[in-house]
Amino acid sequence: MDICVLNPFFYPYNGGTERVLYSLYTQLAKKHNVTVISASLKRNQKRRVDNVNGIKVVRLSTRYLDIQGLPMPFLKMNGIAEEIKRTGADIYHINNRYQYFLGEIKAIRSVNAKLAITIHNSLPRNIDRFTDSGGLIFDKTWGSRLIGMSDLITAVSKDAARTTVPKKHLHRTKIILNGVDYNEFKPRGRKLARRKLGLNGNAKIILNTARFVQQKGQTYLLEAFGDAISRGILDDDSELIMIGKGPLKAYLQTEADRRGLHANVTLLSDINEKSLPYYYNAANAFVFPSLYEPAGLAGLEALSSGIPVIASRAGGIPEMLKEHAIYVKPRSKNGIVSALKKLSSAGWEIHDTERVMDFVHREHDWREITKEYETSFQKILKY
Repeated sequence: MDICVLNPFFYPYNGGTERVLYSLYTQLAKKHNVTVISASLKRNQKRRVDNVNGIKVVRLSTRYLDIQGLPMPFLKMNGIAEEIKRTGADIYHINNRYQYFLGEIKAIRSVNAKLAITIHNSLPRNIDRFTDSGGLIFDKTWGSRLIGMSDLITAVSKDAARTTVPKKHLHRTKIILNGVDYNEFKPRGRKLARRKLGLNGNAKIILNTARFVQQKGQTYLLEAFGDAISRGILDDDSELIMIGKGPLKAYLQTEADRRGLHANVTLLSDINEKSLPYYYNAANAFVFPSLYEPAGLAGLEALSSGIPVIASRAGGIPEMLKEHAIYVKPRSKNGIVSALKKLSSAGWEIHDTERVMDFVHREHDWREITKEYETSFQKILKY
């Protein structure tokens, strides 16, 4: 098969969807021709072509439109329709319905190709009026139409499908959960990880990895972390490490300073991708306080690394983590504090690590997930 992947970002961009696509298509590229069409990594860069583990990656010259209130910039990739025609693939796989419109669909149909779409981003809800209503208007005017035009619809959780795919298309929507690279995200030892990263060997470390946007709930985590210190649940030298990018970064740093947590809170961006597994291993706990989440890859990476997870019972997170997380209500600062207290009483450990590792390896193996996508692609090519 010749497969063309359409997503605004790709490796080395390190978002959740991008890590999913990298893992999936690194596997598929062993047997099939894979081309990714994505945006330039930096503003004002010219078109360039890279090879990433056997994947041809075309990075188009891109204009970034920063619109206040959106969780990420809107991109205008120059010449994308022409690039689609030039690629001439059998299947075009869209992974972000917010970036592709009628011009791109006409280009795909002009080369008599099939169209697949994966719902990585659910219809937003319970974030704020602007985001929720904006997402609903978009899906009513275009997103739902795009989904309906697709020959194959997949979603990363039942929740993502139920909230986003029009009811008349649910019967033909396939749920394929995300996997995790458990050879990369694995227990390595806390002392080793902290020594490698230069972190305090004795302090309690709470970790969060996500974009710095309202959806991810980091403001509630910051409040809960401060309260846990003031109540003696966490020691005064405890550290909250948040890894990501986004418009809330400056606000989060200002809030940490205002609360007297300047020495306790570290916000990191652009870390080396090889360092990320070590941050998981260095932590005593991972907190995932999203207001909504289609699946929640980061929580799965944390479990695979052998550290306990506190997560919001929101969206597809419980489908991904099942009974292996401590769940709290979204927006519940007190819920996070109580969960931290519970972990503290339990010695900050997963008590049945072997059972958790078995769950991760059994239900989130990229080799099996790749086969599901491959079979689904082959099926639509027969019609």
